Amino acid sequence: MWRLTSEQKIFDISGVRIGGQPGLRPVVLIGSIFYYKHSIVVDESTGLFKKDEAERLIDIQSELSQKTGNPCMIDVVASTPEAMRRYLEYVSDKTDIPILLGGITDKVRIAGLEYIREAGIADRIVYNSVNPHSRSEELEAIAKAGVSASILLTFGPGIIGWKQRVEAAERTIEKLRSYGIDKILVDTGVLDVPSLGSASMAIWSIKDRIGYPSGCGAHNAVASWRSLRRSMGREVRDVCGISASILAVAAGADFILYGPIEYAKLVFPAIAMADAALSQVKMEDGFRIDRLHPRYRIGRI
Repeated sequence: MWRLTSEQKIFDISGVRIGGQPGLRPVVLIGSIFYYKHSIVVDESTGLFKKDEAERLIDIQSELSQKTGNPCMIDVVASTPEAMRRYLEYVSDKTDIPILLGGITDKVRIAGLEYIREAGIADRIVYNSVNPHSRSEELEAIAKAGVSASILLTFGPGIIGWKQRVEAAERTIEKLRSYGIDKILVDTGVLDVPSLGSASMAIWSIKDRIGYPSGCGAHNAVASWRSLRRSMGREVRDVCGISASILAVAAGADFILYGPIEYAKLVFPAIAMADAALSQVKMEDGFRIDRLHPRYRIGRI
């Protein structure tokens, strides 16, 4: 358990290293900002937002990353091309962490790619996301912008169980590489509670078979469990959301898309704890744990 047989790929994305054996390299945590109905967004169409609140949330995530030793990225979500350009300009100026380009349609994401090319920030971008059915026009736009990192979502029509997720990753990776997209982070896709099990098994299997960094948005399992908050309250829902992410980490996840950036205060300590626990297994196997690992930081949180 927790020993992967294939050589693990480790990618450096704007200074954040992602991938490797569970317990050795901290899990990368990714919060979303400007998402649908986010309270800091004033106008979703034009991209007007409360800048002070956005800065506060970005700073909180960065501070927690420093405290725990878990690297972070930020997922920028937008519903229009105009909003995407405005959000990217702001976030790329306020922080130097990697940015996920997370528009809700390929039209919005492609508009973001145009800004990225103009601004010269392609090395900081992770495209979010492509899938086995992505059109060549979208992949060509990614290549034209000079973006080499992307999330590969292995879920969709005909991709249900964990075996189908693994097969989808294997057959799509070479296609992406032909477009110069070679820093591929596999998102095994979570829609509900049952799919969390399939996604977690797929994480381990993909890493064990082909060694690519893998993870998921485990919180979606609870986000779709609508009766939970009504029947048991927000605190119980939040506990279940954190538990879902820890399950994925125990399955070897290299990254967790943890949802709204406001949840950073709950997510970072919990995942740091899981990382510290897994590191003990590696130490007993004779591996050296980096001094910046959560193992050596959680006592100071």
